[in-house]
Amino acid sequence: IYPTQWSSRVLIPYTMDMSTGVAAGRDVHVLECDVFSEKRWKDYSESQRADMLRGELWTMVGHGARAILMWGFSRGDEFSLTNGEKNERYLSVQRMARQLKLIGIDDFRRIPAQVAVCVDPDSYIFSAGREEKPHQLSTHEDAEAHGMYSMLADSHIPADVIFTAQLQEDATTRYRAILLAGARMMDEPTAAKLREFVEKGGLLIADDPLATHDRWGRELEKPMLASLFEADR
Repeated sequence: IYPTQWSSRVLIPYTMDMSTGVAAGRDVHVLECDVFSEKRWKDYSESQRADMLRGELWTMVGHGARAILMWGFSRGDEFSLTNGEKNERYLSVQRMARQLKLIGIDDFRRIPAQVAVCVDPDSYIFSAGREEKPHQLSTHEDAEAHGMYSMLADSHIPADVIFTAQLQEDATTRYRAILLAGARMMDEPTAAKLREFVEKGGLLIADDPLATHDRWGRELEKPMLASLFEADR
């Protein structure tokens, strides 16, 4: 997980909740994370970068990471945590490791979320494949999902981030509310699951365009979920 100085403030919790949501109860390991090196984060002091690293690691732990692999011990490149010296970032990690052991974090599990932001990878690839310039359209797909997630975070509502394929499994029985982010592509089995979810009392929130294309990218004469929202488009 490598944020940049221009990343959304919810990138790390969003990424972690997507990992835990897709893992569906299995352990989540972060196999690479940013260590906020001086070479990559030139506009920040060592103390500021140590604070950012500590915040990143606690966020990952708090959102369900069971292990975090940190690159950059004496490598001398732009991803180095230390080149042998005990800098503030290194000492922050050392202190945090002791704190985690002290409070017995191995027993920590966050309460299962009752809300899920549902991301459709097909729709993202569909947008990306039609771009004249890289990330011209696909950034909007990111922004929709991040916006929905941010809204929930600001309201102190825990949320998983899942993929539409999980709606075919047990996702519709695990959540009280599902938010569809940028789901312009849809298939009938998934649509049927969502209709059943709403009929049983679940709350479905979506943005437009919704279910306007099939899984092959062909535009539908009528959006597949139009009846749920009593809308023509």
